Amino acid sequence: MRIGNVCNVDWRAMAAGVLSLALAGCAHLSAEDGCASFGEAVYCLQPSTSSFSVTQSVERSHAKGVERLIVYLEVKEGDIRMVGLTPFGRRVWQIRSIAAHISSDIAPDVELNAPRILAGLQLALWPLEQARAGVRGAAARLLETPDGGTRQLMNGETVMLIATCEGVRPLCRRTRLRYETLGQDLLIEALEGSES
Repeated sequence: MRIGNVCNVDWRAMAAGVLSLALAGCAHLSAEDGCASFGEAVYCLQPSTSSFSVTQSVERSHAKGVERLIVYLEVKEGDIRMVGLTPFGRRVWQIRSIAAHISSDIAPDVELNAPRILAGLQLALWPLEQARAGVRGAAARLLETPDGGTRQLMNGETVMLIATCEGVRPLCRRTRLRYETLGQDLLIEALEGSES
């Protein structure tokens, strides 16, 4: 109904829209291809050969300080979901990869690269040959220590990422991701988890 120059507006629909934007906070959505760059070395996400879910305690150290998060990770064939929460339950980020297409919802005050986080987890948790299949670049290679506990993503002689796993993959009791060229370190401890 039109009254003069003013349109009749469905205020309930508008209020619902505003509410949904408010609940989403100031986060932004982005979509990216399924590859992460580590200088000249590149890692392209690989599908999982197992299904599992795990709740983790994560300590992220970087130039601006240390953050502690609770992360829920769910992996199914061709699908990875991650949600990062503060210890008080505020959602900081959400990352999803379906068929190596990554979508993320990351709070604007958080400097986080979704493809690198997923790549680091795959380099640490996936079976060695499957993780090696994702490594790209003329001088790029993935090395593993004889005991299988530590992996290094190399670009020539330069170490780009060090990933360690204490326990049995994919449900490592403790995982450490050291992004050597980025000055970032993630210490991840499994709180509870199960393979499907």
